[in-house]
Amino acid sequence: MIKMKYLKYISVFILSLFLLSGCELSDVEEFKGTITGVIFDTNQKIVPSDIMSNTLIVKVLGEGDITPITIRVKGDGTYQNTNLFPKKHKAWIEGPIIPIDTFEVDLTGKQHVEKDITVIPYISISNEIVNAPLANSVKVKYAITANTSAAAIKREIYCSTLKYPTSSSGSGPFYSSVKATITNNQGEITLSGLVSNTKYFIRIGANVNGKSMNYSPQLEISTPSN
Repeated sequence: MIKMKYLKYISVFILSLFLLSGCELSDVEEFKGTITGVIFDTNQKIVPSDIMSNTLIVKVLGEGDITPITIRVKGDGTYQNTNLFPKKHKAWIEGPIIPIDTFEVDLTGKQHVEKDITVIPYISISNEIVNAPLANSVKVKYAITANTSAAAIKREIYCSTLKYPTSSSGSGPFYSSVKATITNNQGEITLSGLVSNTKYFIRIGANVNGKSMNYSPQLEISTPSN
């Protein structure tokens, strides 16, 4: 019993010295691999999304892993993850797009891989400001184009003091939003109820049945003073 007691103390002492010496108990590599890129359509225009939801996502599955990592595509069409293990990965993209094949991302011995992805969204949306905004309103011209036989069933325009607005962008003590329904695929719409001398961000969203929203690029305006 006495010998066992001494052996226990000696083992703890040796382990303490080992840890204090700065030696590591594991030689596992750190998760430092980075993947970045932009989602484009076939016309090399960005495909915007919503960073606040899983509207358009890039899935990355490491070699030997079971569960993929989900990377949300941002409002400007970019995506990024800076915490991947340096090995080979299988990747694919999910959302309101025509499905595409998976592709390989090889981070073996690399710190960074840049991978742009070309997709066909179910709906393409263009928008532009018709003329200079007034103090309390702005007119927007738009075109909503279906890229498959499925037509848009919902069309909305969002104007908010928050960047990359969606239908979830509301109003609060420090921000405000305006939302309106669009009834056709092409035309002009006037957004009223804006506040003078304020910066706004404008986007249009539309979707086909059973799919999440496709978005237009973001427009930025500043309303003049009264």
